[in-house]
Amino acid sequence: GKRMRITVLIIAGLFLLGSGAFAGSEELLLNNGDFALGGTGWEASESVIFGEFAERDTTAYDPWPYPGASGYIRQIIDNSKSPYWNPDYNHKIETVEFDLYTQGDGYIQIGFDWWDYMGDQKPIGDAPFFEVLPEQLTSPNQWTRYSVSYEWLNCQPRWTSIEIYYFGCTTGNEAGVDSVVVTSMCIPEPSSLVALSGSLLALAGLWRRKR
Repeated sequence: GKRMRITVLIIAGLFLLGSGAFAGSEELLLNNGDFALGGTGWEASESVIFGEFAERDTTAYDPWPYPGASGYIRQIIDNSKSPYWNPDYNHKIETVEFDLYTQGDGYIQIGFDWWDYMGDQKPIGDAPFFEVLPEQLTSPNQWTRYSVSYEWLNCQPRWTSIEIYYFGCTTGNEAGVDSVVVTSMCIPEPSSLVALSGSLLALAGLWRRKR
C-alpha cells in the first residue's frame, strides 16, 4: 500500500515537472551538422562557402560567409522523425545547438521557419511562417557552444527550417559554425499535465481509502 502510493506520487510529480521541461531527440539533420561532406543537405546563399578554415577538425568543412558581408544556411527538417513527435499535442519546443567562432564584427542570428502542413512530401521554397531571433551571437577568436530554443504554444509544425544568418562578415570580420544539432519535442499544454497529475493524486487518495 505505502509503496503503491509513493509510486503514484512520484509519477505525478514527474508530470508536473515535465510541464516546463523538454528532452532531446535523435539527430534530425542531414550530414549530422558537422559539415564533413561540405554543404550536403544544406541550402546556402552564394556568399557562403564550405571549406577548411578555423575549425578544430581539419577534415570538416564549416560554412563561412565569403566574400559577402552577410549570408545564410538553412535546412528543412522533418520533425516526425523525433521519437518525441506527437501530432495530438499543440505545444512544441525545438532547440538548435552549435559551435560558433567569430572575429571582429562578425556575428550570427538564428531563425525558425515553419509550414502549416502535415503531409509526407517535403516542402520547397520559403516557409509562410518565420521568426528571426533578435540575439546577435558572437564568440571572439574561440569556439563556444550555444543552445537556442524556440517554442510554439498553439501548434507543433511537422516541417520546420533551421536558419543561420551571418552578418558583418568581411575581410577580418568573420563567423563560422560547426557541430549543429537539432532536438525537437511535442509536449502537452501545461494545463493538460496539471489535470493528469491531479488525476494521479486522486487515484493515490482512492487507493489509500480502499486500504
